[in-house]
Amino acid sequence: MTRSPFSTSNILRVLDGIFAAATMAGSFALRLDVGPTLVQFTPQALATMLIGLVVKPLIYHFAGLYRPYWAYVSFREVFLITVSVTASSLSVAVITLALQAAALLGTFPRSVLAIDWLLTLGCISGVRALAHSYLRARESRLHSTRRL
Repeated sequence: MTRSPFSTSNILRVLDGIFAAATMAGSFALRLDVGPTLVQFTPQALATMLIGLVVKPLIYHFAGLYRPYWAYVSFREVFLITVSVTASSLSVAVITLALQAAALLGTFPRSVLAIDWLLTLGCISGVRALAHSYLRARESRLHSTRRL
């Protein structure tokens, strides 16, 4: 049996990659406001977005966030999401700060990293809640049509 490229886990992988870059960009925009100050930090923002784009989905994969659909969402799943997002954000922060210490990346306000963590937690948990709701509704429709 071949797996569809449009499986839930593949869609989540794509969305997580988009969110990895978008939350970092949003963090810079929220912290620095859109304008000349943000433009000044564009190289740091792009580098950090790239780091997040690589690191975050890898950590989510190894944490088990892409395993098959959850039949229900319990405290265990919410805890797993929180730990995974925290680990990925800490990893991005450590890599970013190491690059800054080695003078390979310019400095920027560290609060950007905290804002990124919060935005990422909202996006990752939100998209999984939406996927869960969608799959439950689809499952419910399938069962109701079989009874007819």
